[in-house]
Amino acid sequence: MDPKDITGISSELNKVKSAFEAWRSTKTKGSRIPQDLWKQATALYPSYSIGKIATTLSLSYTDLKKRVENKTGEHSSFLNDPVPAFMELDFSSACSPMSECVVEMEDGSGAKMRMCFRGKTDFDLLELGKSFWMRRS
Repeated sequence: MDPKDITGISSELNKVKSAFEAWRSTKTKGSRIPQDLWKQATALYPSYSIGKIATTLSLSYTDLKKRVENKTGEHSSFLNDPVPAFMELDFSSACSPMSECVVEMEDGSGAKMRMCFRGKTDFDLLELGKSFWMRRS
């Protein structure tokens, strides 16, 4: 177990807290937290919870969580993954006159679109997909 200082915070977390306090005492208004300090903060995970780190260091929980996820490769949801710039759909060989095709889409806000087709379609599936992804929320 880490030795505790008089505030009840472990020495490792206390060192990073001191570094943040030193930076905050000299920073100019509107300046961003240096990458070195972010690295020190994210290195504390998983020894400490994201909530404990954010509270102790006076950081945004959400910003810290995103940085921890980027560092560790963990994601709380597939919705956090980047959206592909292009996705090719080739229905020419897959959809025979008697086959059935189902396309489901979900965006980051939770809106869903499901398309079911049987046989050859007489409309442009790509345009339907584009209209779903490009609509205004």
